Amino acid sequence: MRAYFIAILLLLLIFGTVGGLFYRNIQAMSGNGGPPPPTVIEIGEVSTASLPNQLQAVGSLRARQGAALTAEESGTITRIDFKAGDTVQRGALLLTLNDNTEQAALAQQRANVKLSRLQFDRDARLLEKRSISQTQFDQSQAALDAAIAREQQAEAALEKKRVRAPFSGTIGITNLKVGDYLNTGAEIAKLEDTRTLEALFTVPARYYPKLALGQRVAVRVEASDETFYGHITAIDNGADAATGGLALRAELKGNKVLLPGMFANLTIDLGEAIERLVVPETAITYSLHGNTAWVISQNDEGHLIAKPQIVKTGLSRDGHTIVMQGLQAGQEIAIAGQNKLYPGVLVSGASKATPDETDQGAATAEKATP
Repeated sequence: MRAYFIAILLLLLIFGTVGGLFYRNIQAMSGNGGPPPPTVIEIGEVSTASLPNQLQAVGSLRARQGAALTAEESGTITRIDFKAGDTVQRGALLLTLNDNTEQAALAQQRANVKLSRLQFDRDARLLEKRSISQTQFDQSQAALDAAIAREQQAEAALEKKRVRAPFSGTIGITNLKVGDYLNTGAEIAKLEDTRTLEALFTVPARYYPKLALGQRVAVRVEASDETFYGHITAIDNGADAATGGLALRAELKGNKVLLPGMFANLTIDLGEAIERLVVPETAITYSLHGNTAWVISQNDEGHLIAKPQIVKTGLSRDGHTIVMQGLQAGQEIAIAGQNKLYPGVLVSGASKATPDETDQGAATAEKATP
């Protein structure tokens, strides 16, 4: 038992000695050392740039001419003269319904016209010989005119059993087949003339003074990296009272990339370039509480420190972000290493080329949100 207590005493002595030495070292370090080493970051600068003045909006594309094909009459389909994707010309026969009754009615009316014309010609000869009265001749002419009108009516009824292309274009998919019963007004297929497309979009009404017919519009879609160009063809005559939006329409040439129904990003050139504050895109930290930039400044001792600053940003493009509010030209900001920062931390780092020293291909634009 005595040996057991001696062993415990020795262990306490050893741990106490080690702890005392560690404590002395800590005290020595705290007494001799200065501030902790600065956090290494990359530093950039807020600068100004003269950028194109543009307005952005989101819209949708549609064909300048487009229609859902329907039949004026109901009936059983006896013939379909198109396939999905066919290019059809105006007036081309696309679909025929059962028209046996209308064909018979037309044949009867044509026979009536033939008979009435024979009677009219006979009475015309008799009138020249003064064998009949003018009144009888006029009745023959009226009978012929009525027969011709009934024939035209029968032709119109027969034509309603046929569906023709109202304009030239590309026809879409149909789910119908020969033998199906087609109700009046039921959709057969869509016909779109995609040679010219329209972009429909809305911008805030406050931009109305800067808009004009013929203004160039750049159009981009997710299906392609290419930019397509059109021009404004219509500006609405009033703003939406609920949203403050102003409806616009632009036209552009169709191609194999653009389709009716696609969403599109549109950019309108509003004219003269404007001065904007810009920073490298990596300088902005985004969060639910607001967008933040870390501003670098000197403390009272001349050391560089970082402080967060809430900023209002605009469009980000080509590696740069427009700053609408919160920063000033010439301020130094952190552009890399922000995850290591906290308010008031000492920092050091090399400066990177500012946007003025790099390619300013980015265009400034304001998003068209009423």
